[in-house]
Amino acid sequence: MHAEQQKSDEPQQPHRPRPPIELGPRAAKPKFGQDPWAMFRLTLAFLAAGTACLCVTKYTESPAPAFVGMGLLLVAASPAWRAHTAARAKWKQLRREGAAGRERLLIRIPAYLGLAYVAAGGWFFVLNFLQMFTRGRQLRAGGKVQLPPVCAGGGWDDLRREPAIAGEVRRAVAAQWRENGRTEHASVAALARLTLDLVGLGAPPRLIAAANRDSLDEIRHAELCFSLARALDGSSQSPGPFRAGERAKAMRGPRRLKLVRLAVNSLVDGALQEGVSARVLARLARRCADPDTAAILRELSADEARHAANAWDVVEWCVETGGDAVVLALLGAVAMMPESMASSLPDAARDGGWERHGIHGEALEREEFDKKRGELARRVDGLVERRLAVAA
Repeated sequence: MHAEQQKSDEPQQPHRPRPPIELGPRAAKPKFGQDPWAMFRLTLAFLAAGTACLCVTKYTESPAPAFVGMGLLLVAASPAWRAHTAARAKWKQLRREGAAGRERLLIRIPAYLGLAYVAAGGWFFVLNFLQMFTRGRQLRAGGKVQLPPVCAGGGWDDLRREPAIAGEVRRAVAAQWRENGRTEHASVAALARLTLDLVGLGAPPRLIAAANRDSLDEIRHAELCFSLARALDGSSQSPGPFRAGERAKAMRGPRRLKLVRLAVNSLVDGALQEGVSARVLARLARRCADPDTAAILRELSADEARHAANAWDVVEWCVETGGDAVVLALLGAVAMMPESMASSLPDAARDGGWERHGIHGEALEREEFDKKRGELARRVDGLVERRLAVAA
């Protein structure tokens, strides 16, 4: 008790408030589109969802999951590229501030992975493109080449042709030439789509003019094919209304992604397939026993070779405009190219027995595809070396 009283008698110390803690300026939180890690996580989410949809397609008969999956994979390119650009900006900031090397290394991870996705996008496009050997650019839906129907009449077979082919195979050869004519007709729509894409992306007039000239060539090619078929079997048939051409839509997404898609499309459908077609047709013209058919083959070969050269011009312009992202996508496309393409050839033509009638066989196609594939791989490597030389 005495101790408690003595304690209470002591003078009370005045309460002194604790001095406030002085904080430095709070770092501003980066905006969502400027945060490389946020963009990288969003990219992974899109990639995971798109891959899941494509896996579901294997167990269902509906094409809807495939379309959704492809759409998600394409949409993922936008945050992937944002991750790359945001990481580059952060990297430059850290270098100015003298940040530790480990932090600088970590901030580069989403940039590299984002660019790796762009390369993987090149692989994905090739998987959709190289499903069959065709003449020139084609319209595709879900990776499948879209071709017009064939109907009676129509005015696409009015060119006078007089082939000298034995009677026992005339009808079968005529059917294959009509199939060739369908691919040429579809190329007209595909090149019209190319023209609109080039205009939308601000391409120079020489590329747009070349695309229009190529489209006019494809119209004549279709007429030659259907006219030759009519001369062989006497049946007047022409391409019918091409609904897929009406539904062809413009490319969507960021401009850089459009340039990537256009570059890979031009590499595969143009420089590769039209280049292979030109080589095959040139050799067929020398092997064909019918002079009239051989003359058609020579004309087609010269035009297809010019189309392939124009397509490569588009590839180079996309690289100049789109930069490293386009180069990486092209490298991915080259790495994913198969060693051969499967043609929709009649069984009787696969062994080369119809080459004297102007229809190629599998061995000729395989040989020329291998040569052209190697040539394009070297040209893409040349693009990479030039980019590195400029950067150095």
